[in-house]
Amino acid sequence: MSRQGCRNSACAAIWLEPDSTQRFGNLMQMVNAAPYRGKTVRLRTWLRVDAATADDTAEMWFRVEPSTGLH
Repeated sequence: MSRQGCRNSACAAIWLEPDSTQRFGNLMQMVNAAPYRGKTVRLRTWLRVDAATADDTAEMWFRVEPSTGLH
């Protein structure tokens, strides 16, 4: 987490070491969905990619799991 260079109050950064063979990074937050049941939910974010290659991308996604969870 950082406050420097952020659009709002705080932001998170994910990066790979230059010699890393890993090609995927993930940042996740879990919340209790009960207060939102039956309501429209909007996910809004601001992403920035400091791309090393033309194929580098960033994606944001939203997932809802059933109350029994996925195991």
